Amino acid sequence: MKKLLYLLPVAVATMLAACEKSPLVHYDEGNTIYFKSARGTTGREPAPFDSINFTFMYVKGDTVILPIPVSVAGKAQPIDRAFDVVADTGSTAEFGKHMSIASAVIRANSLNDTLFVKLFRTEDMKANNLLMRLKLVPNQYFQTDMASRKVDNRIIPFHVFRVFVTARAIQPVRWLDAYFGVFTAKKARLMTDLFGFNFEADFNPPYGPTSGINFVTSGANAMHRYLQDMDAAGTPVFEEDGSKMTMGSFIANQ
Repeated sequence: MKKLLYLLPVAVATMLAACEKSPLVHYDEGNTIYFKSARGTTGREPAPFDSINFTFMYVKGDTVILPIPVSVAGKAQPIDRAFDVVADTGSTAEFGKHMSIASAVIRANSLNDTLFVKLFRTEDMKANNLLMRLKLVPNQYFQTDMASRKVDNRIIPFHVFRVFVTARAIQPVRWLDAYFGVFTAKKARLMTDLFGFNFEADFNPPYGPTSGINFVTSGANAMHRYLQDMDAAGTPVFEEDGSKMTMGSFIANQ
């Protein structure tokens, strides 16, 4: 028994020495960060995408915050973890001039968060469409080793996200001519102001509620009645080229 008591201090000292020499556990082990939109499906969830178009046409101010979801494949950690984003090769937009990173942090105990990019309206956006290729790069907390995926003959990268930004009028991807007629910036702004259409966010991937067929049908009909009422009152609405504003054939022929 006495021998055992003599040995205990030696054993404890040995264990403490071993702990001091053991390497610290790093939070970057087994954690890969990626743009969440790349993991979409072609089923009920939004289809995967790697870019977004943004125009200041619908924005009254000169700055806007653009949220881009990011995710981590790995284990949540009890600390906030910053991730790094750089301008990839091929970018025509510039950090500091056209945009900046407002926030790039995976918060504690989370595997999903948001990259907030601040966009600035500039004079050159009135004549050009600018491209920023946002690239996630490894740091002390994260790797970027997830391979790109192929979807419908398209390569969707997990670590590069493209932001096309301009101040010119851009026709949304899901603009429906049969309901809305020919796209014009004036018509889109008017429908936004009068009936709450969100062409910037909802009519481009990943799409949103005001691009749903029920909202489109009711909103297009309401816009058609508005144009008719304005015409009957002797104050018809004209496009910027002087032509009378009209809606699509599905609406006008009802």
